[in-house]
Amino acid sequence: MTETTAHDLRSSFSRISYADLAENYRAAYDWFESFGFNVAVTRLQRYKSCVDELAEHFRRGTLDTAVFKRDFAHQVTALSEATEIMRIHKGLASLYSSGLRDKLQTVLSGKDGRPSPADFDPSRDTAFELLLASRCQGAGLRVEIGIGADLIIPLDGAEVFVECKRLKSPDNVRKRIKQGLKQLHRRYESATAPLAARGILALSITDLANPEHGLITGNSPEDVSEKVHRHVYGFILRQQFLWQHTQDRRTIGAFVELFAPSIIENENLFTTCHQFGVNNSCPQGTPDMSLLLRLARALVEQSV
Repeated sequence: MTETTAHDLRSSFSRISYADLAENYRAAYDWFESFGFNVAVTRLQRYKSCVDELAEHFRRGTLDTAVFKRDFAHQVTALSEATEIMRIHKGLASLYSSGLRDKLQTVLSGKDGRPSPADFDPSRDTAFELLLASRCQGAGLRVEIGIGADLIIPLDGAEVFVECKRLKSPDNVRKRIKQGLKQLHRRYESATAPLAARGILALSITDLANPEHGLITGNSPEDVSEKVHRHVYGFILRQQFLWQHTQDRRTIGAFVELFAPSIIENENLFTTCHQFGVNNSCPQGTPDMSLLLRLARALVEQSV
């Protein structure tokens, strides 16, 4: 029986002013425009207006007394979604391909505000794929986007396929995981070298763990991180048998991601917590296990 493990791969805590946030978001906004999209008619423009308003009050020193055009819930959504857009841009800014352009167009098609988990939402599905691609690209790994799989990472003469699934309904978790495993099996059969191909299932539990898109509160960054960690680790413990018992041993494990808007109560500080966990379906101490951990560290050892 394969010995398994669940590694917690937490990102570090960092701070940024609203002024710097607005500048970074503007760069991401301009990047989307460089692909020929009319970004001004999309939700990215509405998020930009919110970020710019906060940055202007920050510059003036009027954040505590300001009357904002949008309510707090809208500001939380705008800042959270803007953070994801900036993360995608930071890793993929130097990359251009028709596959990437198609994916970005899908991201732009999303509705303003975070949709209900019951809604059909391909824009956020695609954003999750691009977030993973951005982190891998930022780690110096070459990533192929939209060519035969959600992501393909050519590595050491073989192809690593990544199938991404955003899980939104508790009733469909197992169905979606099994679907992803079947998709990986088909990818291996079409690989350049099928026997050498490997695969990873990437699962977002953001909407599953926080369907109302509420704020996770804590007295410190560590407190918030621990609360998010419990969601990630608990999910892995409940569902790991699905990928650990897949018959295709070329699937070497799963990544589990949770992204949550958060408040550090002691400082009245808004932040976002983005955490990854990894669980193996390959034996410990093998080249496949080393590969899984190498890719997992590439996801988190980025200032993205």
